[in-house]
This record gives sequence, C-alpha cells and structure tokens, in this order.
Amino acid sequence: KKIEEHNKNVVVIENAIDTTIEQFKPKEIISNKLRFGWFGSACHLEDIELLKESMKVLHKQPSLFNKYQMVLGGWVMERHMSWEFEKILTNNLELVRGDKNFIEWLLKPTGEPQENINKRYHRIYGKSAENYAEGLNNIDIHLIPLADNDFNSCKSELKVLESGFMGKAVIVSDVYPYKFICNDKNSMVVKSKMDWYIWMRKCILNPNMVKDYAAQLNEDVQRYELQVINEKRIQLYNSLK
Repeated sequence: KKIEEHNKNVVVIENAIDTTIEQFKPKEIISNKLRFGWFGSACHLEDIELLKESMKVLHKQPSLFNKYQMVLGGWVMERHMSWEFEKILTNNLELVRGDKNFIEWLLKPTGEPQENINKRYHRIYGKSAENYAEGLNNIDIHLIPLADNDFNSCKSELKVLESGFMGKAVIVSDVYPYKFICNDKNSMVVKSKMDWYIWMRKCILNPNMVKDYAAQLNEDVQRYELQVINEKRIQLYNSLK
C-alpha cells in the first residue's frame, strides 16, 4: 500500500522459510517446565516492553511457581545488549528470586554458557544469522509482541513463520503484519495489555492447548515454504518477458 502511493505496478513476494536449512529442522529438547521465549535483535526494546506489566503479575503467582521458564535469545544479541530485555522478562530478577548463585552469574558482565537449562530463566546468547533459529528448540511458546505503528506494519510475518515451521505455539500482538496469518485457531492473539498474562497462565494450566495451537500454525505456514513462494517468483519473472 505504501509503495502503491508512488507506483501502482508492484508485487510483494512474501517472506519464506527454507526448510532444507539445518537450523530450521526441529530438534526436541526435553524440559520439566513449560517454556516461553522471546527471540529477536537488540532494536526491539519498544516491542518487548509490551510484556512488562504481564511479567510483573505472572512472576508473583505462587501456584505457578516452578512450572514455567522464560527464555531469551536472538540474533547477535550480546550480554550488554540483553540486560534491558532480561529485566523485563524476569521482572528485575523476581523470576529467579532465592537463587543467589544463579543471580550472581546473570549479573556478571560476561559469562560462560548456562549449564543448567532447567532454571526458571534461560539465557541463550546471541547467535549468527546461520544458526539463530536453533534457539527455538528451547521453547514451547514464542512470545511475539509488536508495537502498533506504520513502520512495524510494513514488516513481514517472519517471527510467526519461524515459529510455525519449528512446531511452536505463538502468543502474538493483534497487529499487522501478523494479522495476515494469525487467527484465533492457530495463534493466541493479544487484544489488550494484560492478555499476555492471561494467555501465559492458560498455557501453564493447559499444556495440551499449546500443542493444538502449535499443530494448527505448523499446518497454516506451509504455504510460506521457500519452494512454494519460489513458484510465485517464477510466475512473476515470466510475466516480465
């Protein structure tokens, strides 16, 4: 729509996932907790701040204590960049209260990889573009907050596509571009500020529900597989002859 204001002769080819690449081949990692994760680059602080109030409530629920885990990962996100994100996901370390040694490790300027991945919080250091998606093997539900503005609405549905092809459920902001693919059957759609908490609590109490959403999303993203999208490219190139 933005380009058409200047040139109506435009075709948008959707972003796609090459499922032949090793990082997009799911690998099962067992955990005794239901794992929520946020994955992205350091430029998404405004988006992850949408989770702040829900994290404050979630981490203070005694009945849910030790039943879930928060995971942070992404693309080239180094330790000094990740701390602001970690403060939100852990509610200023409320999530790991009482675990003195672990807190000391988290607060180090740099650190070795986390050995005990079954803590209530799991930090995955930033990875390259060639292997960042492997981090999704460490979660069950991908948290995908996105601020509602024109710039963001012009992005692609990539986070949802990655989640779907990796067999993960999503809790996602009710905004474009995600509205192109997310619906009430394949995604847990956030329509108000505290829906993040409401959906996370439902997931913890109903883990089978998570599997159902993940399965439906996996089915729905298949039309975004690279070879399928390449057929559109061929048709477009042929039309230009």
